[in-house]
Amino acid sequence: MLNKVASTLLIAMVAVVAQADLFVFRANLTTGQEIHTPRVTTRAFGLGRLKVYTDRNGRMYYEAFLEARKLSGPPTGFHIHRAAAGANGPVVVDFLDQFVQTVDLGNGNRNIYVKGQLLDRIVGGEIVTRLQILAALRAGNGYFNVHNASFPAGEIRGQLVEITAS
Repeated sequence: MLNKVASTLLIAMVAVVAQADLFVFRANLTTGQEIHTPRVTTRAFGLGRLKVYTDRNGRMYYEAFLEARKLSGPPTGFHIHRAAAGANGPVVVDFLDQFVQTVDLGNGNRNIYVKGQLLDRIVGGEIVTRLQILAALRAGNGYFNVHNASFPAGEIRGQLVEITAS
């Protein structure tokens, strides 16, 4: 009986630790959130989801999924910028550096899945740590951006909003 209780407690503790290191974000991407000139006038939009999690050795990983619709061309860039809504910021996670799976559904519709390790990055000559990137995301200071040949500065953009917390 005591072993059964101890096993149950151990399983519960492992589940709590695993859950404590999971962060989930969502983004509604639109052309109207792009703030560059010329203005984007296409009908493109998207829905994105980002999971960030830590393994027991402290390494941080991410999985991102994007459903993009009515894009004017194939994506040439998909990444996370660090900035508040209404402001432009530097790229802090470039998904093209990692494993990317894209499904072309036709008519400018694409599903993009990417996963990789969240690493420290040099931005503007300074090191931005993965913990600083996560803190910025949790504070609402990160956005998905999708670029293509027609819109090299971005066709759709969406601010990442945390939907679960540790």
